Amino acid sequence: MKVFLKDVLPVDLLLKHIEDGVIRKQVHPDYPDQLYILNYSEQAQFGRIWDAATNVCRGLICAVTPDGDVVIARGFNKFHNYNTEYLPETMDANLPNITPLATQKLDGSMGLPYYWDGKWWVATRGSFASDQAKWATEWLRHNYPLFSDGVFSTPVCEVIYKENRIVVDYDFEGLVLLGFVDLATGYELGRLFCEDWAFAKKFPIVKKFEKTLAECAAENNLNEEGYVLTYDKGRDVAPLKIKVKFADYVRLHRILTGLNPKAIWEMLEVGQNEAIDTIIADPTMPAPFIAWFSGWVEQFRARYREMERKAMYVFDRRPKNDLGDLGPALYRKSVALYFQKTPELCSILFAMLDKKDYGSIIWGKIKPRADATFKKDGE
Repeated sequence: MKVFLKDVLPVDLLLKHIEDGVIRKQVHPDYPDQLYILNYSEQAQFGRIWDAATNVCRGLICAVTPDGDVVIARGFNKFHNYNTEYLPETMDANLPNITPLATQKLDGSMGLPYYWDGKWWVATRGSFASDQAKWATEWLRHNYPLFSDGVFSTPVCEVIYKENRIVVDYDFEGLVLLGFVDLATGYELGRLFCEDWAFAKKFPIVKKFEKTLAECAAENNLNEEGYVLTYDKGRDVAPLKIKVKFADYVRLHRILTGLNPKAIWEMLEVGQNEAIDTIIADPTMPAPFIAWFSGWVEQFRARYREMERKAMYVFDRRPKNDLGDLGPALYRKSVALYFQKTPELCSILFAMLDKKDYGSIIWGKIKPRADATFKKDGE
């Protein structure tokens, strides 16, 4: 039975969001006229635009058919952190008075297996061709050549491998089953079904815990992200899900996905050397991040030293007025004419001449653009 896109979300709202950049539509590189994937954009995140379209477009894969566009795979509906103030349903007082399913929150990329043209593929939340999607597709085909689900639902997985590390350092690589999502409704099949399927396929499945919300929220385990709590709202309805993240993970994640060269430059520009040293000495930071961070720090410091050295070289060779033959105005004019031979250093040289702090001027001259962060957490 086909699941039509028009029956899953309001198409008029979807089209408006695509036009406004709130939802992105990406076609399949090998089947551009047949397959596309829908995913909410940064604009939706920053603008907190969560509605009947954006909540569903979290890796919604559709096929174009003569009868209309049909859904062939979908991920979990968008879900948020515990106690997100602008979302009342996530607040402690409003959560259902039932015991949720508590599972491990894995720190990788969501993978969506889908079957097309006689082969299994894996997409990530917003891409058919991301590095993570390519890696997961190869891993699935190599390790599970007869992979199948046999139901009208998507086996949502987490993609974990070394090159895709965000914060948590896992001792394995592969796809881990998170759950099955019904194509038509977003309903998630029960844990027992998932366990039976994973056992039959010998497929890794996410860990389950017998813990209350309070117990999950009280923990702060190192090298772990946290928990996902799922509250069943009944058949044919997407459940309520919330993320409970550990404080130490949140801190590290903010650094790893928030620091870009411009932010590092800002730390140096205002003299936050102690904070920089603390980050470099933090044993919980991934070694590749430390190398990346340290490299930018040293690069900025080296550029600062080089510009300062050039300015001091020019400044030390400025015209002298030791005998006082020239009055202050004429002397300054002669020095100004000399400084103007190196226009890129003029403002620094005049600050030196006037015995003013020139550090901020040098930092301003080597300010970078806001380049990509060490890690992009989105795929």
